[in-house]
Amino acid sequence: MRAEQPIGEATPCCALKKVEVIKIKPHKIDQGILMPKSVGKIIQAIAVCWFLSGFITAHAFQISTGDNVQCPVTVHGVSGVATEIWSTYTDVQDRSPELGKAVAVMRLDDKGWPTIIFDQPAHERSSVGSQTIWDFVFFHECAHAQNPAMTEIEANCQAYMEMSQRGLMNDHRIKQLETMHFNMMTILPIEYGGSGAQFWHQTLQCVRKNQQ
Repeated sequence: MRAEQPIGEATPCCALKKVEVIKIKPHKIDQGILMPKSVGKIIQAIAVCWFLSGFITAHAFQISTGDNVQCPVTVHGVSGVATEIWSTYTDVQDRSPELGKAVAVMRLDDKGWPTIIFDQPAHERSSVGSQTIWDFVFFHECAHAQNPAMTEIEANCQAYMEMSQRGLMNDHRIKQLETMHFNMMTILPIEYGGSGAQFWHQTLQCVRKNQQ
């Protein structure tokens, strides 16, 4: 919810110069955050174009405060930051059907290194009005990158707590995230709690448990 460039009004990610292809392992690691129908009209499903011109790599994500953040990870004793790939496309037919309705997803590359793939066009269209949501998307996928075995609810929980620790949570932002979850499809896979309302409810249960 399934990652830098400007989440507010910063430089567009297309300004990044480095372009490379990163092989992604075919097995599924996480399904990303499923966006609600209402947001889906603006934030379309992540589209990953598996061509050289369809990838822009980045190493910092700009959250709503204007700060650039990275996702620190450790794999087999080696520390670094998760790779970020911004998927670009002009035709939605080029999107990866595997990623369904997610705007971001975490995968492992062929060396087992965590890679977060973001839908660049969706971010460009919606970041100004959905800064809180994109902050949450980044920290949700970062949680998966730091622990690929983490469930969707645990990743949501971690994202909530990380945003809270950074001072990114207030009543208005919490309401935005609640609304986003409640507007999700009525029926969701069991790993999302079965519905958007349950997804959010179980996220809050996890947060409260960790705050005790």
